[in-house]
Amino acid sequence: MTPRDTPATVWIRGASLAALAAAARLGKAGHHVVLDCDGLPDGGHWAVRQHLGVEVDELPQTFLLPAVWRDLFKKSGRALDAELARHHLDLVPAPDQVHRFADGRTFCLPSERGAQFHAVDEAFGRRAAEAWCTLLDDLDDLWQRMRPVGLERPVGHDTFDRRTRAGLWSTLCLEDLAARAGDPHLACIVRSQASLSGGVIAGRTPALVAVRLAVHRRFGSWQLVDEASRPVRASLLVEMLGERIDLRGVERVGAPVALLGTGTPDLSRMQGPNPASAEVVLDTTAVQPVGFGGRKLVRPAYAPRITHEVIADDPEVIDPSIGIVEVQDHTAGTPVVSWHRPLPDGRTVVTTHDHTRPRPDLVWGLAPTSWKAWEHRPRLGGEGRWVASAGSHGGNEPWGELLSAALAVYEIHEYLTDEDIRPTNKQQPRLPRQARPASGV
Repeated sequence: MTPRDTPATVWIRGASLAALAAAARLGKAGHHVVLDCDGLPDGGHWAVRQHLGVEVDELPQTFLLPAVWRDLFKKSGRALDAELARHHLDLVPAPDQVHRFADGRTFCLPSERGAQFHAVDEAFGRRAAEAWCTLLDDLDDLWQRMRPVGLERPVGHDTFDRRTRAGLWSTLCLEDLAARAGDPHLACIVRSQASLSGGVIAGRTPALVAVRLAVHRRFGSWQLVDEASRPVRASLLVEMLGERIDLRGVERVGAPVALLGTGTPDLSRMQGPNPASAEVVLDTTAVQPVGFGGRKLVRPAYAPRITHEVIADDPEVIDPSIGIVEVQDHTAGTPVVSWHRPLPDGRTVVTTHDHTRPRPDLVWGLAPTSWKAWEHRPRLGGEGRWVASAGSHGGNEPWGELLSAALAVYEIHEYLTDEDIRPTNKQQPRLPRQARPASGV
């Protein structure tokens, strides 16, 4: 694309984390960004709302892979630590996860490698600890092989060759990993990754979704706290991101509106010009890929039933000073995950993701019901039209959405300017556009 005297227009559809992250990055890179919110508030289904006079949101209240958030804020303006300090906030380690099982057993799982080994050893014995450590080491290696596949580089037509499929354990499912966990309780934790990733049945869900366990051990679990070290809701980061896109001069259309009492967006105020005049369109709304004859290749993700409760004398919060307690209850065989956030008045707000009664919902991405379903997720795109969402290969975790957005931004910026702003760029000579490999559509 030839150099321009005026900034190119990038039209972003959606109000999701991916949309906000892409808008902030592209605005900082000097592009004219139009964010079509589709009538939704910042963060979409993860925006803040009121419940019994308390501000709540549907986000997981603890964070994995905080480096993705740090990179986003650094590449869109002020560094995350400085921005948190401006809001009198901090990002600190979260307490150990609490796991409960059908036999009444309770197990606390730390994130740090050595502490995790000793916790498993004490709870289930040395052989289980060694088996679990070996499994997590293998998952750590798998994470390294996954990073170039849709997380740090686009998925192309030739990405999934025989060697890559073998490296990503394409023939294994979660049930195969559960058999290696070392103890039936630990096997429950492995199987639960099916539901946590938007799937249902461990015997069909590809083994690679279990890398979330390795991400937890490698990077830890984190929480937001205020200046008094009291935990606060996760969506404050979303609101900070909304402020960032305003600072970057992003133009909003389809103005965000308040949610109705049912939690449903009021679409009657949707508005906005036609994006046909934009040089680039980035769609951050999840779509189902279709094959020949219009057959849907991938199902919508199975979303949990989400509830909020404000209670007094919460037995899960023994010491409010430790922060947000994450409890994963495996009693029903399918996880019920709850985050217990102490409030300044001594009460606790409990946000629960109940995976025992899931519903298909594209907002939560696409279901990894098989290896093929994961492989057939939408590719990044190219030549003026890109996609990045919870349905991308990064998955439906917040960090997955942010990574998919960053990848789209790198491709879009290079398409518009011929400049490579990827972190891995070593300032190598650039090939002419027609000689570069296509990223796939």
